[in-house]
Amino acid sequence: MMNTSELCIPVAAVALDGVAPAVGDPVNFPVDATVVRTAGDKLYVRVTAAAGQPVDGVAGEPAAEQPEIAEPTEDAARTMGAAYDDQEEAIL
Repeated sequence: MMNTSELCIPVAAVALDGVAPAVGDPVNFPVDATVVRTAGDKLYVRVTAAAGQPVDGVAGEPAAEQPEIAEPTEDAARTMGAAYDDQEEAIL
């Protein structure tokens, strides 16, 4: 399960002919990243640059540390599911 759905990148990494994309426009750009952990057949990466532009830092500086979110254990997932079921029953 992926933790983040947004990535803050420099406008220069995706601007076409000096024009920045608008909200809702699709963008495509190369990403530089470092593998920070593995889980089975999945890799988790920390993005360091987008289209050659440093992400969340200046040239030569590493990207800011992102908090690591642990995957829930099977027991924790079962407990969360049961709590959700109890809420649903209380509403009905």
